[in-house]
Amino acid sequence: IDNKGTILTNWHVVNGAETLGVWFKPPKGKKFQDVDPYSAEILVVDKQKDLALIRVYGTSNLKPIPIGSSVTDIEVGDKVHAIGHPEGLMWSYTQGTVSSKRENYKWAYEKSKHEANLIQTQTPISSGNSGGPLFSESGKLVGINTANHGAGQNLNFAVTVEHGLELIQKP
Repeated sequence: IDNKGTILTNWHVVNGAETLGVWFKPPKGKKFQDVDPYSAEILVVDKQKDLALIRVYGTSNLKPIPIGSSVTDIEVGDKVHAIGHPEGLMWSYTQGTVSSKRENYKWAYEKSKHEANLIQTQTPISSGNSGGPLFSESGKLVGINTANHGAGQNLNFAVTVEHGLELIQKP
């Protein structure tokens, strides 16, 4: 989200980690396995909203993602786009549609409970997409892919970028 190496991701992605490694997409012709990770540290977390800010070290020439708004940049019916690593399939791209915007939505994982404003999408989100960006049609970050509703198909959720901006403001 900035040129200093700050990354917005999910709390459940980094929770319990003693060390963090971040990989950037390798240049054309190189495989993921041939690229070493960059070291990173957790800066701040918001467990309730399932968000975390981390900082990557040793990087240069980073280009921040344009920050959008889940309020003004997307509406129900708009296309959205996600990038992630579902089931370990690196750098997968998917697109879908905003199904709803859910205020103060509550969800739980096996050992944690959460509440935040979420964007509900029909964008395919699988294990491994968590913590990845949800983009508007114009390429702005509007959410952080977080969860799917296991009991239903195409019920996927992203925490709104506004919650991430709140996290950035924390000391």
